[in-house]
Amino acid sequence: MESGGLPETVYLPDGRSEPFEPERITRSLFAAAERVGDADAFLAQELTEGVLHFLTAEAAGPATSPGQIADVVARVVRELGRPAIARAYEQRAAVARDSRKPADSIPEWFNPSLAATGVAFHAAAAALIDFSLTHIYSRDLVFAHREGLIRLTGLTAPLELAALTVAIPPDDVLDSVLAARDVVGGILAVDGPEYDIATAGGDFRGAVATYVRDLAAAASATGLSVILNLNSTPPPRFTEAAGPLFQPGPPPEPATRKAIALELARAAGETGLAVWWHVNSEHANGDVERLESMVRGALAGASVEFVLDRPRAPVVLGPGIDRGSPAGLTQIGVNLVRLVEQMGGPPVDPDVLLRKVGSLTRFAKTAAHVKQDFLRRNGRPGVREAFLVDRARLVIVPIGLESAARATERAPAEMARDLVKAIRTAAETDRPRILPVRVDSPFGDWGGIAFPVSATSVRQQVRAASPLHAAVGAGRLDLVLDQASDVAGALEGLRLAGESAVVRLGFRVEPTEQTGAASASK
Repeated sequence: MESGGLPETVYLPDGRSEPFEPERITRSLFAAAERVGDADAFLAQELTEGVLHFLTAEAAGPATSPGQIADVVARVVRELGRPAIARAYEQRAAVARDSRKPADSIPEWFNPSLAATGVAFHAAAAALIDFSLTHIYSRDLVFAHREGLIRLTGLTAPLELAALTVAIPPDDVLDSVLAARDVVGGILAVDGPEYDIATAGGDFRGAVATYVRDLAAAASATGLSVILNLNSTPPPRFTEAAGPLFQPGPPPEPATRKAIALELARAAGETGLAVWWHVNSEHANGDVERLESMVRGALAGASVEFVLDRPRAPVVLGPGIDRGSPAGLTQIGVNLVRLVEQMGGPPVDPDVLLRKVGSLTRFAKTAAHVKQDFLRRNGRPGVREAFLVDRARLVIVPIGLESAARATERAPAEMARDLVKAIRTAAETDRPRILPVRVDSPFGDWGGIAFPVSATSVRQQVRAASPLHAAVGAGRLDLVLDQASDVAGALEGLRLAGESAVVRLGFRVEPTEQTGAASASK
């Protein structure tokens, strides 16, 4: 559908005007379907896309009226074989009262000036989730979430962003985390803490132990997930001048910095903090000892991912965030397995599946618009400052990519690549509202851009994942090894990943049948 001809403005009978928002049509159709006992959030989205197609063809200019939109909606829905929904929509006076967004009946204690710790004490997670599903998201989005078609996240942090990149100075850990918690409710990506510790001077081992202990305690108290980004290039605060009269200071000595990074990773592994260890060609070829130490820690169960830094590419610091886009708005999952089930189960027509995946992605993206609008009105001051909420990126997470790729008669690897491309294209070309978006793997194991190939070599696994990561510029490969002692295999996987388009790499140990039989015989 060519979206360039969609109207931009709706002129109301009282003379006011407002932006044209297709999601309002979706909500009205969902409410109409509810009235006739045919509630289906995805059906409402697909009917809306049919309406937009004809509205584009019939638009006389950049402006339209509610009456013109209503006439097209009723006619198109009826012609698409849903006359009962069309009739209910035409009686929209009552429908509008039922389908409008929930009133702003926010409890008195729930206000932007309340500290994040106050929110935690005033309401348990269940109450916050109920608030989000009642006061933020419209009923069609909540219905799809509860049906498992999409996954809304960040429901326990309604006033905050999902992720943020920060610098945590070693002499001010607690206050820095508390200040960040008023802006972010999910992931705190700490960029280059080894540079700050090295700059402070003195015995770094004691400083590292104190830093990690305080950071772990602060993260636990605030409910944040912390990612320590280590072994990367100098963060911008060490490379950018503060003004025409102030030049950046020299970065710490490489040997000292690398020793601090390794000690930070070791201490973080003992406290449960996540480590993203950055690797480039220089590290892979000239820093084998430290790399092997990190690999052994990852295979032993530490929360370690390896990030492949490449020239002229942004330095990835968390799911969907990097040094160029340091804030994440929210993560929304699109459940491809549930979509296949709605199509009657495998095998399904690949072209139809790709088309429906595009519609589902656009539908999921409306949830991000809703969260963004809510934060603009009600977000904490730090969220709304410096246009942070407008620059924050939406992260779309495919759920069940491997199963969906096997649900057609196409080659699974080819279908998986087409699916992630369809998601990215639909998210980036959706109009009329523009939102920074990235298709990526989440922080956790509930979905992502990975296509594990069981019982295959390390080389085959990397080769299968590389086209998927290349298609969207993101993702995580969980490299399957058959034993925790396979350090050589893990290092080989890192080397091959560096030569491919893989962005992030983790390890998962799954003993093969042959390994299990050999252990049993012993």
